[in-house]
Amino acid sequence: MDNEGGGCLSSFIDHGTVESHRLFLARRTVLEMLCDRGYVVAPPDLELTLSAFRSLYGEYPDLERLRISTTLSSDPSKKVSPPPFSGTLPLPNYWEIRV
Repeated sequence: MDNEGGGCLSSFIDHGTVESHRLFLARRTVLEMLCDRGYVVAPPDLELTLSAFRSLYGEYPDLERLRISTTLSSDPSKKVSPPPFSGTLPLPNYWEIRV
């Protein structure tokens, strides 16, 4: 077998924490959903890679730093912002839509 590629499959192994990967995916999904619904989301936030996310937020991100607050493009008085953080995620209405 030819092994000139030198471990091409090893480039797909994620050496970071599962927690940072899950939070990256969840944050990206929320940002995409907000963008799809007409809320203002900066392109760099949508284009953030997993490695850049980990560089910015670390392997064990502080949930307080991941908070997202944005406004509706067509009506800036309509905001999406999380309630004050208490250390645990409230269920089921984590996001409030303020009108």
